[in-house]
Amino acid sequence: MRRRALIGAASILVAAAVVMACGGVLNPNGVCPAIAYSTAVEVSLDPAWTDRDDLLLDVRCQVADEGWCDLVGTSDGTRWGGRTTSPPDTVHVTVSRGAEILAQEDVSLSFRTIDYPHGRACPGVHAAEATVPPPR
Repeated sequence: MRRRALIGAASILVAAAVVMACGGVLNPNGVCPAIAYSTAVEVSLDPAWTDRDDLLLDVRCQVADEGWCDLVGTSDGTRWGGRTTSPPDTVHVTVSRGAEILAQEDVSLSFRTIDYPHGRACPGVHAAEATVPPPR
C-alpha cells in the first residue's frame, strides 16, 4: 500500500512539473480570454541616416476612413516609443529637424509576441518595431 501511495504522489508531482513547464493549465475549451493587451511600438531611424543631430520622429496611424487607432508615444530624437491596444500594420513617419521636414515614409510594423500569460495557445503582450530607411 505504501508503494502505491509513493507512486501516486510521484505521478502528481511529475504532472504538476509538466503543467508548469508548459506555461500553466491550458484552456480546457481551447478559448483564449478576451483581453485587450497593450502593444509596445518602437520606430527608429536606420543607422545609415547621416547628420542625425536634432532630428525628431512623428509617428501616426495609417487607418481607413472608418478605422480607429489609439497609438500614442513620444520621440527622443532618432527613436520613437509608444503604445497601442489596436496596432496598425503600417505607420506614417515624419522625420524633421525643427520646421524642416526631411522625410515622410509609410513603414510596416514587424510584430512579435513577448508573453503568453494563458499558455502557448493564447498569445498575450506583443511588441511592434519598424525602421525608417534613409532618404533616397
